[in-house]
Amino acid sequence: MGYVGMATGIIGAITGISGAIMGYVSYRRSNSLKSLDLRIELRKAVNVAQSGLQQLSKLIEYANKSREAVASATGRFKFGMMEKWKQEIEADKNAVKRLFQNAPAADKSYDNLTPKELESTLVDIHRLQVQIDELRNKYDAAVRADDEERKHIREDIRTRHAPKQ
Repeated sequence: MGYVGMATGIIGAITGISGAIMGYVSYRRSNSLKSLDLRIELRKAVNVAQSGLQQLSKLIEYANKSREAVASATGRFKFGMMEKWKQEIEADKNAVKRLFQNAPAADKSYDNLTPKELESTLVDIHRLQVQIDELRNKYDAAVRADDEERKHIREDIRTRHAPKQ
């Protein structure tokens, strides 16, 4: 009976030690995979933010030309509303420049960051993306409003030039 108890104890000790070793290895591997996932997610977010910033710059220019054309067509080009628009455009162009300066480069390596630093950087990138989205939504709405105004202008022209019966 003594030998069975001793054999069972030895097997139990070996199993416990090997279980602890396997748990540690799994923990390390899990952290490694978590870091890899975070780095991949971060690189994707940086690429999306960089692309968004480039598109935003073009959208602001397009929206400005659109607003100027509509204002000119309606005879409101020299009014205070356009002056306010121009000030907003300049302020937003400066904001985009600052966002470009604060945005990390797309080719930056994040291999040496800890999971906590990766998470923090990812949150910063998402905050940047929110700012980009807000500006994009503002100028998308401005372009849509200009398109509606163009429709009204066309309808007015058709109405004025329609043959009278």
